[in-house]
Amino acid sequence: MQDYLLKCLTSIESQHPNSEILLAGDLNQLNEATLKSNFNLKQIVHFPTRGKSFLDCILTNMKEFYDKAIERPKIGLSDHSSVEVSPSFEQNQRN
Repeated sequence: MQDYLLKCLTSIESQHPNSEILLAGDLNQLNEATLKSNFNLKQIVHFPTRGKSFLDCILTNMKEFYDKAIERPKIGLSDHSSVEVSPSFEQNQRN
């Protein structure tokens, strides 16, 4: 999966320079550090999403365009908290 993501993000970045990347999901099986360093991505979820574990991520290269992520209740049979993230209207109005 990591190789696939690296290939896809590299392709997107080469075809659409300066595009925003927002990668979200349960990425605990991947090496986040490689994705972060290769594409200048920052984690915007700063709370545990399953017990005391930080399993669900939202990685972006445009962190300043989003408000602080909010923890929401679990959905259905999931044992992970939901994560809500919204665009920062203040930042968007400046640009």
